[in-house]
Amino acid sequence: QAYMPPPPAPQVPPPFVSVAFGSAGEVLELVNSNGVLTQFDAFGAHVLSGGVRSASVAFGPAGEVLDVVFQNNQLFQFDSSGAHVLGGGVLSAGAAFTSSNQEVLDIIFQDGTLSQFDAAGRHDLGKVS
Repeated sequence: QAYMPPPPAPQVPPPFVSVAFGSAGEVLELVNSNGVLTQFDAFGAHVLSGGVRSASVAFGPAGEVLDVVFQNNQLFQFDSSGAHVLGGGVLSAGAAFTSSNQEVLDIIFQDGTLSQFDAAGRHDLGKVS
């Protein structure tokens, strides 16, 4: 029989952190190397989910907006109106709000494409490695 090397170990995403400031002060989102998302705020530490690749927090006119990329590469946005599936094939996402309270969402897709989404639509910014 021919030698078959063992399959490669599953890739574990590196830890990830995001911070923003809202009316109650600093909010920090931490994804540890086990994929556990924990939010730290003025009220303490709160485990929010497992199976997470990355998370980004921002504050807009309606309060906190949390973008979560799960390890299956699905992007969800959580805000005051609930949970919203934004799409798949995502490695990382980050959100911010402009001075006129318009959301801007930057996404790195699995193929390395960096895209920015804003009120004017999608803008492909190039490839990242």
